[in-house]
Amino acid sequence: MNRWNVREIAFYGAGGRRRTLEFDIDKVNVITGASGTGKSAIIDAIDYCLGSKDCKLPFFVRNHAETVAVHWTQGDSDLVVGRKIPKAGSGTSQMYVRTGRNLKLPDTSEGLEGPTNRDTARALIEKMFGIQDTDDPAVAAKTEKGRATIRDIPPYLFLSGDVIISRETLLHDLNRPEKAWDIKATIPYFLGAVDQASVLAARTLRQLEVALARIEREARAKERSQSLLTQRSMALLTQAQGVGLIAELPSPDASDEILLDQLAGVAGSGVASTDTRDPEARAVLEEERRGLVSELQTLRGKRQMLRQTIREATGYETAVSGQSHKLRLVDHLKLDDGRCPVCDAQNSAGQAMGEQIRNSLSIIASEVLAVDGMRPRLDDHSGHIENLIGFKYSRLREVEA
Repeated sequence: MNRWNVREIAFYGAGGRRRTLEFDIDKVNVITGASGTGKSAIIDAIDYCLGSKDCKLPFFVRNHAETVAVHWTQGDSDLVVGRKIPKAGSGTSQMYVRTGRNLKLPDTSEGLEGPTNRDTARALIEKMFGIQDTDDPAVAAKTEKGRATIRDIPPYLFLSGDVIISRETLLHDLNRPEKAWDIKATIPYFLGAVDQASVLAARTLRQLEVALARIEREARAKERSQSLLTQRSMALLTQAQGVGLIAELPSPDASDEILLDQLAGVAGSGVASTDTRDPEARAVLEEERRGLVSELQTLRGKRQMLRQTIREATGYETAVSGQSHKLRLVDHLKLDDGRCPVCDAQNSAGQAMGEQIRNSLSIIASEVLAVDGMRPRLDDHSGHIENLIGFKYSRLREVEA
């Protein structure tokens, strides 16, 4: 026998009670029975003792059992794993793990040895099963998706009834998306196609590929940065030659260090002032500059006010036009003869109302005409202000130059 087998499962209840299920080792065990007799509880018990975060044992088991233990065997090696059963909620973190030879399940739950927490128990079970070397910190600290762990064993241990009769699902939990990736990724490991060394080598290869890709991205970014630096340096040196700051341009093959040195030399040489204008001329220009700045501030204020006025006029025109269209309903009702447009009866009240509507319509029509006459003048004045601002800005640039 070269693989681990489940020899016994024991459920411990209050008062020293124990229910034990024995299995034929190194064989496929088929469990049958009527519905509701607890067949699925066997699967849930094994899964729970393999460090499941949740306890899926049915409530009738929780009400009668306090602890569950599974006895694993492989040749002369034995492994006993026990765990407390909560009355409700998720699984507990208290587990028992004992390894050795010729071990047996104790008669009571108090006889379980090797108390520990869930994480440590999972690591011990993985080490016994040879899934991974938990002494390797690079492996123990790794939590990447698809890494073989003790939680990947259940699909290869048992099949529930719904999986057996399913035409689409081959393994337990393979129909669950959150579990399917782990199962597919670890199939080569459990089939013996790869071992722990090859898994570590593949992981190292992926890490090196990621590091290489990062280095290549940094190299490309540095190359682009150097190319941009060269272009800007040559542009600045060309301008410096144009104004006589340097005698000739550097070679096109010059390095970035040479270009930066020449730019530093130009910046450090200094430029003497060539302003030959007398103080009186400068005072006149400064006074004109101040006047232009003040005028520009005034013109910008006027422009802002004009824009606000145009927006309000547009909104008022829209509202008045809408009211005018509504009031024109009186033209369709034909109330001039004083008769009701529905029953054709004499209706003096309707005639008076129609007269009021026509008066309102006349007022609104005059307001629409006033807005239509004012809008072009506002637009013309706004354009004139924009032209003045542009002219003043041009003059200001000339004065400041």
